[in-house]
Amino acid sequence: MSELATQLDEFEVEEAPQKEAFVVDDLGKATWAMRQLRGIVAQIEANVEIAKAEKERIDAWQESVNKPLLNDRLYFETLLTNYLREERKNDPDKKTISTPYGKITSRTTQPKWDIAEELTDWLLNHNDALVRIKYEVDKAELKKTYPTEGTKAVNPTTGEIIPFVTITPSDISYKVEVEL
Repeated sequence: MSELATQLDEFEVEEAPQKEAFVVDDLGKATWAMRQLRGIVAQIEANVEIAKAEKERIDAWQESVNKPLLNDRLYFETLLTNYLREERKNDPDKKTISTPYGKITSRTTQPKWDIAEELTDWLLNHNDALVRIKYEVDKAELKKTYPTEGTKAVNPTTGEIIPFVTITPSDISYKVEVEL
């Protein structure tokens, strides 16, 4: 074994004493802990504001340097689109023009149907097969009609357990609000 290894074996490591966890057990300690928490929350909010200001500055810079580039991009895209449009006049089957640096493509879109709400009533009188009915459980009425027993809903007259219903018991939630 080397000399260094021997020295390391002989060296005794002192363990750091275990620090007792702070316990809030009276109003004074709760007030102190809330004051500490308030300071932490205030620092987090200050950091968020600093980051927000920097992001806004960076976004403004990005917009200013990209604006002329976006205008140039639109100019060239318009030139290329117009070129394909003219080519399609001569050859209606031509859908794509390919270059070593990219493609110009075209495709026919489906017609868009704008349907007014009144169509449903009209179809009910003229062709009701085109109207579908959506069924869903009325949860408010379900809760009123069937009382709970543990995690199940039960029919009060027959005692039958209602299938497909599982009830999660309520729980207590806690929230700490810091006033700044």
